[in-house]
Amino acid sequence: MKQLSLFLGILLCGFFFTQSIYSQIPQIRISGGFTTQSFMGDQIAANSLVARDSISLPGASFNGQQLGASLKAVVYLDSNKKFSMPIGLDYVRFFGAQRLEVSQFYRIQLFNSLHVITPTIGLDYSMFKLPLANASVYAGVELRGSFFTGGTLVREDYLNFYKEVGGFRVFDRDSLLKSIETSTKPNTFRLGGAVKLGVEGKIQGPMFLNVSLSYGSPNLFGRDNDRGELFTPNKIFESQESLVTQLFFHFMVQYRL
Repeated sequence: MKQLSLFLGILLCGFFFTQSIYSQIPQIRISGGFTTQSFMGDQIAANSLVARDSISLPGASFNGQQLGASLKAVVYLDSNKKFSMPIGLDYVRFFGAQRLEVSQFYRIQLFNSLHVITPTIGLDYSMFKLPLANASVYAGVELRGSFFTGGTLVREDYLNFYKEVGGFRVFDRDSLLKSIETSTKPNTFRLGGAVKLGVEGKIQGPMFLNVSLSYGSPNLFGRDNDRGELFTPNKIFESQESLVTQLFFHFMVQYRL
């Protein structure tokens, strides 16, 4: 796959560049924390798994913030710490669910999940400092190579039971009739990017806090119309892979080596 080869080549170039100037690097910080991803605009991935009306298309039920973990190493490229190269790895498990009330006594629950593993490499520039807060504001760009894997769709059918309480019929319990788990679309790789704005501040000693917000797309390159939309579990009613736009949030605790 050309996009994967290109991305791995860029990562290797970044690694060898870091190795070649290691003795001249003024500072390296490693960090860990959490990340969230959400869809921007009218994205089909945020639609419900089963369309609620005749106008909407079925989606993935990935609405709201999707939580994950992030690891990064930030390599500062100059003694003034104006330029830095963050190299990281994000992991997010996308999860969506939908409940369908077929009747008063019968319901279906759908659960959709997808694992996205994203190595990243970028370039940040510190724009100005905030002296009172011992912090700096920075902007940057990053290249994101995302592996989409392990997609599953689970269907559970339930029978509902009720009881009489004070002259009213209330829900008592349910019984699972069947549970079916199926794999969704095949694993794939996409090359994307994002622009970023963040704040980095010192906590105490070698400890720092880094908070950033990024806007970008995971599939700028490598879209495959034959596979359909990138995040949805099946290709029903799909004839293309649309450009996906997302908001990425990172909250990281850094340690200066």
